[in-house]
Amino acid sequence: MPSWMRRTLLIALAVLAGFYAHRPLLGVGFLGDDARTLVELEEAQREEGDAALWRVDSLHGRPLAAWSLSLSRAMHQQGGRYTPGDAGRIRIAGLALLITAALGLRVVVRRGLAPWTGEEHGRAAGFTAAVLLLVHPLSSPSAAHLGDRGDMLALAFGMWAIAVYLYFRQARSRAGLTLAWLLTLCAAASSPMAYGLPVVLAVLELASADRHRRLGRRVRTAATSALVFTLPVLLERVVRAFAGGEASHVPSVDRSPFALFGVAAEKLGVFVLPVNTTGIGIFGYLLAVLAVLAVLHPAFVAARAAPRLWGRILGAWAACIAALLALTWSVRSAPAELGDARALLAGAAVMAAGLGVASTALSGARRTLLPGLAIAVYAPLAAGNAATIAEAASRVGELHAALIAEGERTEWQRVVLCLDPPRKVAGVTALRPEDEFALVAAPFRPNPAPPLEVYGVPKGALRFVAESPVFAGWRARGLTVLGPPHEGGTHQGQRHAYDLPRVAVPTQPPSLAAVGLDAVELPLDPWSFRALTARPSAEPSRSAGAPQLRFKGTAPGAADGVVTGAWVREELGWRAVFDLERSLAWNFAGSVEALWLPGALAQPEEAQLWSRIPALVDVGAAHIGAPALRPRVVDRDWWFDLGSALSTRALDESEWVLALWDPSARTYRELPLELEGGRLRASRAAASRRGKGLPLVWSLERRVDGVTIAAARGEF
Repeated sequence: MPSWMRRTLLIALAVLAGFYAHRPLLGVGFLGDDARTLVELEEAQREEGDAALWRVDSLHGRPLAAWSLSLSRAMHQQGGRYTPGDAGRIRIAGLALLITAALGLRVVVRRGLAPWTGEEHGRAAGFTAAVLLLVHPLSSPSAAHLGDRGDMLALAFGMWAIAVYLYFRQARSRAGLTLAWLLTLCAAASSPMAYGLPVVLAVLELASADRHRRLGRRVRTAATSALVFTLPVLLERVVRAFAGGEASHVPSVDRSPFALFGVAAEKLGVFVLPVNTTGIGIFGYLLAVLAVLAVLHPAFVAARAAPRLWGRILGAWAACIAALLALTWSVRSAPAELGDARALLAGAAVMAAGLGVASTALSGARRTLLPGLAIAVYAPLAAGNAATIAEAASRVGELHAALIAEGERTEWQRVVLCLDPPRKVAGVTALRPEDEFALVAAPFRPNPAPPLEVYGVPKGALRFVAESPVFAGWRARGLTVLGPPHEGGTHQGQRHAYDLPRVAVPTQPPSLAAVGLDAVELPLDPWSFRALTARPSAEPSRSAGAPQLRFKGTAPGAADGVVTGAWVREELGWRAVFDLERSLAWNFAGSVEALWLPGALAQPEEAQLWSRIPALVDVGAAHIGAPALRPRVVDRDWWFDLGSALSTRALDESEWVLALWDPSARTYRELPLELEGGRLRASRAAASRRGKGLPLVWSLERRVDGVTIAAARGEF
């Protein structure tokens, strides 16, 4: 085969492998932090004037990163608004930067290796390293996230700065060193990743610029190079300080040394075997292990013929990996969450370079087949990692479309409360609470439209939010609730919107008041009544089934609403308890115009509507009222001492659950409680406290058949 044909075929295969690896990213919308980055850029350019490029915090105050996204906006934004299809088009620019960085890595590996093993090996290793960087699974997260545009720019500028430096140093010419210096400045103006460039240039000056000079002279030249190329990094920092940009910061240490060692070991495993277990499964490890063994085999064979040379090469590779582990010491990269491994872009370049050198160590057909095997394995691994990011972006896109539709339907006048927003999908952070506003901010809504207030909470926490004064204020202004996404069927992912009736803001929170069912005034507000209890006139038969409450609401689809309760046996007989606060059908019924109890409760002896779930004192626990029940913290566990008030039967037949709502971090958990000697223990409940500011809300709940029949609540 002619050399030109072979070269053309290899380039075509490399392009196909790269397209296959990143194709999932091109057809989905924005992630939450993508939207936030674009909003911050828009606001900075509108308010900050000439210093706008230094004032985008999501881009670490780097002006070239902001300028690059501004250019993408000018090319793709239509009518002053972003559309979901713009996300894929903007990501193409990130992939173009990845290709540029890969081409630079090709020159770096070739120039760095040729003085040691020859031009032929350097050329083959450089091409292999470039393709491996393009299809490496750790490249996908940074290429996908718009907030990492600076890292992609820094990688491209940095690779070409090293390539230009090596080319002109090996040619013994100073003509291109100014270009390398300027490229280093551009890298520093793009991302903090550039801080390591002076060290890399100094090491390559010592090792590969002119390796036949005396060691002392090489050390002096390397030190000079480090000093000269530190100047652009410092210059960028000084300019950023004068422009009022974000200052670099050192992450705080919140882990023990043993935990940090575990983080480093886990990250080392990710470097060697970059398998996203969520995206491609455990089977990916088999492919990755076979590929790594096949790729490293030529290096070990070559090391037997030249042990000192290959010992230095492999030692330098190991030193680079160790340096990266040290620099990313505070960042955990779990295999199941590899789509979030955005801090490991430099690690992808180091691993691609090392694998490219090792896989091409032997001449002949093996120099083509073994790199081809590595590329064939890494491309599906990268596609699996990209697929998790695409799934997260798709879920955010569904919510994004629903929010825009609601804003247009309500003329951007109502507050929108979203249930079960996609916080983490397939191991990828999809939408953080602080990013929710960005989905309906200026770049995504019509320019004259007012801002839409959005608040996302887990479905289980809705009852706690409804008790806050903020919720009443929202209802007074006009509140629309977006329900959880449908699962399965033709309406997969769609959300139903519920417009809650406007009500006046109450002057005080509701008390635990009960109203007889025959005395209640209709229509009633379902948010004012959160539970119903009823005693049958006769003992229910075993075939009666679970009790039901039927009601008719004014909302669409609520003409025949049903809430299923649970039977509770007490000293005075049977009682039916209905947990209304956790029933979406009840909450979103509009105004309830009629309600009735069929079956065994058709003629109840007593029926009452409660403004809150009955406290434990009201259901079989005469001496442990909610005000007296508080958690006792021992290590990371919570203990609830129930004393002797509850009977053994009540403890054994009930399911006890601790519900925890952190309004600062907007996280909700339900922990099963373990009964130990009349006390209930919630394991690791203290770990539920993540946010700072608002107190943690807890609810100790006694449930029967999944229905909460009594609860004790408080704040911690």
